[in-house]
Amino acid sequence: MSPRDPVQNKLMREQSRARITAAALELFAQRGFEATSLSAVTRAAGVSQGLASYYFSTKRDLLASVFAAWLDQICGLMISAGEEEDPERGLARLIDGVLTGAGANLSVTRLMLALMVQPSARSVFAEVETASAERVAAAEAAVESLFAARGAEDPALEHVMFRSVLEGVTFKLAVYEDTYPLEDARRHLYRLYRLPEPQPLFAERTGPIRLRAARPEA
Repeated sequence: MSPRDPVQNKLMREQSRARITAAALELFAQRGFEATSLSAVTRAAGVSQGLASYYFSTKRDLLASVFAAWLDQICGLMISAGEEEDPERGLARLIDGVLTGAGANLSVTRLMLALMVQPSARSVFAEVETASAERVAAAEAAVESLFAARGAEDPALEHVMFRSVLEGVTFKLAVYEDTYPLEDARRHLYRLYRLPEPQPLFAERTGPIRLRAARPEA
């Protein structure tokens, strides 16, 4: 049997790391961060304890890695939107990017929301935010610049309220996946921030809007 080449080795390492991360997300959300051992994560991922320890010395390091990747993705979206020459287009791009990301990765969104409310996991996220302070500041400044360009009296406060509204929509979508009127919410956001009426991006609901969680299958 011929030895694997460097590209194959790299691919296998990335796949193993991804399995460990995915298993950790599931278990941390289901059982809680404190109640989940690193060995339980390795069993769920189908990898050896030694391999998991090679990537993550502790489960705290593992959770920090998960949070760091998630935070980096969000910051990247904010910075990219802020680079738009037209602030209207930048704001619309940010709205659509957040809603599309949440809708396409709803299971991950739910898991991250579950982790964020756990006190021990929250402390890890605070450490990640501190370590990424420069990138977080750049992302926040990028969104504030959009509101400043649109003539906002207090761009920093507008940024905070904008993020709060988007996060509220994301939370409701995570809870009421089957009934949440995402396209209607998107259009409302466009009107709220005086953006041009958008072309449809998500499936539109018909009939009355009700926030009812999906019933469990019998």
